Amino acid sequence: MRRCKCTECGRVIPTSKMLIAPHPFDSDDIVSGCPHCQSIEKFVLLCDVHGCSEIASCGWPSEDGYRATCYNHKDYKEKK
Repeated sequence: MRRCKCTECGRVIPTSKMLIAPHPFDSDDIVSGCPHCQSIEKFVLLCDVHGCSEIASCGWPSEDGYRATCYNHKDYKEKK
């Protein structure tokens, strides 16, 4: 599950719970908002490794889709 951190209020939010609305000036775009403080476009993506809350700064394709990980987990492969 992808998670973001709101840089305004500090809450960690699953991307599936973010508020989504049409962009008011570009009908081909959307804006994302925090469900807690209603700030828009104030997010950083977090590492997708379970239990890690570092900012995702690396990414790589895997068998299960694209991974977004922090530097510490840049080559992390989960055991199946």
